[in-house]
Amino acid sequence: MEQYYAIARTNDREALKNFSREISAPEYLYSSEPGTMDKTAAFRLFDSMKIEFASADFDDLTVQIHGVTAIAKYRDFSKVRANGDLIRTPMRFTNVWVKRGGKWQIVAEHSNSVQPPKLLPRHPHADKMARK
Repeated sequence: MEQYYAIARTNDREALKNFSREISAPEYLYSSEPGTMDKTAAFRLFDSMKIEFASADFDDLTVQIHGVTAIAKYRDFSKVRANGDLIRTPMRFTNVWVKRGGKWQIVAEHSNSVQPPKLLPRHPHADKMARK
């Protein structure tokens, strides 16, 4: 993760694409709210977008290793300029990695946007119920 974000901060698109292709397994699948894409479609979409990182940051990283499989979960709070628009959408990612030939490769990735918690309407009799 650290290496990806370090490259992203340089805004070197070619280096970022090369690194991403290197760590992605041939069977890589990416899923998000709009649907699922294979490796070819995911990189075609990335190549078509003009993305520039204003900041590239993540936190809340947890990694579980089970033999040759690892599951990484983290929150991304980068700011990007995509096709001219500045966007900051906190995202939650889950990545599945497999170790092959001594090298870790990502085989599956899922992301979803982190929505702020919604306040539920207060029950009209909440205070009376709390006192009972």
